[in-house]
Amino acid sequence: MMRSLDISIAKRFLKQFFRPANKDIGPGVPTSEQGSAIEEMTDKPDFLMAAAMEARDRANWPLALKYWDKLKTRVAHLPISYSGAAQALIELGRADDAEVLLAPAIRIFPNERGVLKAYAYVASARQDWSAATTRWRTVHEQFPDDTESLVGLAAALRGAGKFDEADAVLAAAAEGSSADLALMSEYARVAAARRGLPEAVRRWERTRAHFPDAPAVRISLASAFNEMGQGDKADATLSEALDHFPANPDLLAASGWLANSRRDWAEAERRWTLFREQVPAHPVATIGYADMLRAAGRQDEAFVLLTEALRKHPDHFDFHLHMALVTTSRHDWKDALPRWEKLKKLQPGNQTVQAGIAAALWQARLDLALAAGDGGTPPFEIPPTLLSGITEDQEALTALFTRFESLGDGCEFGMVQRRFKAEPLGLLRWTTIGGDVVVRLLDTRFEGVGAPANVTLDLWDGEYVTLDKRFRMAGHTFTRENAEPRDRFLQQQCRRLAYLSRKLMEDLEAGEKIFVHAFKWGLEKDYIIPMYNSIRKFSENNVLLCVRLDESPSPTCRVERADEGLFIGYMDRFSTVDINYSGWINICRSVAEQATTRQQLIAE
Repeated sequence: MMRSLDISIAKRFLKQFFRPANKDIGPGVPTSEQGSAIEEMTDKPDFLMAAAMEARDRANWPLALKYWDKLKTRVAHLPISYSGAAQALIELGRADDAEVLLAPAIRIFPNERGVLKAYAYVASARQDWSAATTRWRTVHEQFPDDTESLVGLAAALRGAGKFDEADAVLAAAAEGSSADLALMSEYARVAAARRGLPEAVRRWERTRAHFPDAPAVRISLASAFNEMGQGDKADATLSEALDHFPANPDLLAASGWLANSRRDWAEAERRWTLFREQVPAHPVATIGYADMLRAAGRQDEAFVLLTEALRKHPDHFDFHLHMALVTTSRHDWKDALPRWEKLKKLQPGNQTVQAGIAAALWQARLDLALAAGDGGTPPFEIPPTLLSGITEDQEALTALFTRFESLGDGCEFGMVQRRFKAEPLGLLRWTTIGGDVVVRLLDTRFEGVGAPANVTLDLWDGEYVTLDKRFRMAGHTFTRENAEPRDRFLQQQCRRLAYLSRKLMEDLEAGEKIFVHAFKWGLEKDYIIPMYNSIRKFSENNVLLCVRLDESPSPTCRVERADEGLFIGYMDRFSTVDINYSGWINICRSVAEQATTRQQLIAE
């Protein structure tokens, strides 16, 4: 375990490699040369953790995720690497991925506060209010002094529409003289959610009296006034707040959005212009101004503004989102539809993206129908990925990944299957095993797997791990050492391994699955053909997909057919934190389609 002193020193040292911290104008990022220097230093776990924390503090979520991933690789069972990576994934709009990441962590660390809270936050981010309520209640029961869990529980109850329960959870604490900002704010949100706007105003005003230097409270109070139809009071509240905090970006943005909502374009332009003058580099100043231009019918100006913003910040999600809205309003479907397709792939669960796609498709289909009515050639095509619904995609992907069986190495493909609700019982799904050992397993027909003489238990940071002495394979059990008596647990695992080896042999003999092995280190390519020959001894219908790292300067995810039933896939990265799900989907879908065609030809 790393000492806190080491982390503190490392964080201070790493600050020099980032732009000066300024959360108002977005995340600080290192230059390419500074990034190279960080890469050299982050070989040690303490520097990796410090770099991840520094990126997190600056809201640079892609970089934070990268460093949490590296830390998890170096130190397998460090709770903060799970919770930190989950936070980054949530902030990147990938809550479903965070759920998959935390599934084993919650079993390995059932009493770790940070992991439990991350698990609850994931459920809240997914708007799974039943799970969120249960998880936040668990945190609160284990750590009754944790105010954050009380707020999270009330927010989950609010999301589920259980306003009375949410009020009951918060009332005593929020109405007390020593209530904190988070508790009082959530208490006011509950009143607003149940449309008790006068009560919401009362609670926000009381919160403002307790915390006069919290701009967020004044913004929420103004919003409550506006929802009550008291626009003048909303404006006065924000104006007074700006007198106290004239360059606060959140207040400037709230003032601009208020004018946008009233469609007072002249006043909105004045406010957004003021924002851009006060905090010129803040992305919301550009986004709000562009939104005003689009809504006011000045789409061409909005397009120019966002084009320049994307030139400077090509990876900024919200700039891409608002550019998609602008190109949609221009009915420039050749530009707009690919933008929505890209956004859907980046954040499929983003509700704003889903609503934008629905509106764009309705208009695009109407334009296509009009073009067909005029007898002309369709001027554009709608990408198929935009036409498929999330539920349909999920069902199709579950069916797709159920066709595959992991032959190792490691847990990534198992996590991919879990992400798409395919949960096969597999001997090697959660196992570290080399390609040469897989060949030996197959050639011996799994002889001795699960035999008590061959199996021992090891501890990896408190988790029971099965070790097969004969075949040198290590498998996760996701069970803490104190959960079961060691001797009894070992007997259970021996029976489990024996059963799973018989099941895998039956699957191999049936010849209906596609078997996957990931060669993570690149040096095991010599085992591809032997592995292929070995699985074909069980059935000539067997298909093998071997996945390697693409080590070219510009890595891509692709698949090549090497033989009748042998495919070589290439991934741009391997990870159990920042998994390239779209890459796996593309590779597996391609292999499945070709395998189906082959099986149909054999049947004929």
